[in-house]
Amino acid sequence: DPGMTMPLRKKSAGEVSLPKDLIRFARGYLQEDNLSWEEIAGEGSARRFYRIAGQGKTVVVMVNERPPTDQRGTTENDSFLYIAQHLREKGIPVPEIYHYDMARGWFIMEDLGDCHLQTEVMGMQGNRRQLIETYHRIINILIRIQVEGGKGFDLARTHNVPYDQGFMLAWESGYFHVAFLVDYLGLDIPDEKLREELEDLALRAGEAPQGYFLYRDFQSRNIMVKNNGLGFIDFQGGRLGPLQY
Repeated sequence: DPGMTMPLRKKSAGEVSLPKDLIRFARGYLQEDNLSWEEIAGEGSARRFYRIAGQGKTVVVMVNERPPTDQRGTTENDSFLYIAQHLREKGIPVPEIYHYDMARGWFIMEDLGDCHLQTEVMGMQGNRRQLIETYHRIINILIRIQVEGGKGFDLARTHNVPYDQGFMLAWESGYFHVAFLVDYLGLDIPDEKLREELEDLALRAGEAPQGYFLYRDFQSRNIMVKNNGLGFIDFQGGRLGPLQY
């Protein structure tokens, strides 16, 4: 029965279930039957991630069966695949996508490991020189991502809305207000008290040249460190916008 599921042992106690079709999908690509599966944490997303290991190597499976979709029918999965391929063509170290089933939202991709930049930096134990050198490397790559990533980027192949004043007010300053000022700091600041200033900021930001690639979630838990190299994940929200971002 294709709808039947099989138990999967997680890192922590408990079990989740995997569709047999998903297991067959991975076995078919890796040409191995004896695979071990391990669920790995996703950062603030409905997507599910698994590391599977065979005799030859490990890969990561991403499952995103109900992706956000725009009015044209373009999905978050379309954005993920296109942006991954686009950035790799520019020489940016994002995971290689080996195999996928777009209809089901299943992807098999390169395994960039478990070590986030956050973990790496915390382990530097106050080594300022190493810290600065690490961030120099990252900032240099970020400049390449924004400049080279903007060249030839086709907005029509993503589900992401333009980076304009309305978007900034809803998802930048609006998010700042709700998530940081209210939820995190516990401040009671009415919208109208900040509206004029935030609208002015969004208006001025919207006047900047817009032809650069905005990663949008370029932060320390989306930067992976493996064998002294860097890799970048969670880029599917990318769009064009100002270099200053």
